[in-house]
Amino acid sequence: MSKLKTYSFNVPCAYNYEIKAKSESQARKILYERGGIDIAGELCIDEEDYKHAEVISIDGLDGRSLIEIMIEEEEDD
Repeated sequence: MSKLKTYSFNVPCAYNYEIKAKSESQARKILYERGGIDIAGELCIDEEDYKHAEVISIDGLDGRSLIEIMIEEEEDD
């Protein structure tokens, strides 16, 4: 039985923001300066985004290579 590992993923997604401003350049400036701080956006993500998630780190390799881990996991399935 294999030891559990912690996998960190980077999932592509997008945020939609609605900003009231007098011009597009002013709206872009507000978005750049305040987006994610004072202005909340709406998370846009779907099943395809999860399918394209990239593994960015694995904790618990215990000195083994990623190939060794992958082979071990295939054997467990």
